[in-house]
Amino acid sequence: MGAAGATGPAGADGAVGAKGDKGDAGATGAVGAAGATGATGAVGAAGATGAAGAQGLKGDTGTTGTTGATGAAGAQGIQGLQGNPGTTGTTGATGATGPAGAGVTYLHGGSNGVVLSSGAGTKIDWMGPGNGVVVNQSTVTTGTALVGAPMPAGSADHFRVFMNGTAGTAPKQYVFTVCKGTATTACSSSTLTCTVTGTTDPTCTDPIDSLTFSDGDLVSVESANTGGTAHVAGWSLRFTPSAP
Repeated sequence: MGAAGATGPAGADGAVGAKGDKGDAGATGAVGAAGATGATGAVGAAGATGAAGAQGLKGDTGTTGTTGATGAAGAQGIQGLQGNPGTTGTTGATGATGPAGAGVTYLHGGSNGVVLSSGAGTKIDWMGPGNGVVVNQSTVTTGTALVGAPMPAGSADHFRVFMNGTAGTAPKQYVFTVCKGTATTACSSSTLTCTVTGTTDPTCTDPIDSLTFSDGDLVSVESANTGGTAHVAGWSLRFTPSAP
């Protein structure tokens, strides 16, 4: 065989062949440099509240605070129930016998159903204990001698009078006076007295004054009627004898 001849000139390009199948993906290229930061976007709407988290652990006890000021006193409470009675104490020793007391008694008398004197001026009547009465006597000695009763030494008080009707419109009145003395002494100094006057109350009383009697003094009650309506009357007083 002979030697190879020289390469001839390139022939003209042939027609483009059909597209071949896609080749395999190439290897990932290197990461490019970071781009510039974009502008901050608008705040989004608030999200829904999340579920409550679990309770945390108990914290340490804090230090004790300072004592506060004392508050105002409250209203008084209602009274409690009564307690049970205590036990009865022992009986004390009997005291010494006291001195004998004076025997207090009450005297009473009146007009014995006789109407007391009435008319112009002042009419004087006398009433003794036990309803002894003498009417229309002008002198104290006469009245005392007729109805007075002898008394032991002592003191009279708490004088009261009742009539079966009122004296009448003032100045009509009955003045009643407890008298002491003898058949020859007057009782004008007595302060044990009371007055029935007006048209509403037929009674009178002297609960304050007293009259002292000596042994043998006579007691009687004088009625001095100045214009009053005629009525019957009764009286009483307390008498305390002097200690023996």
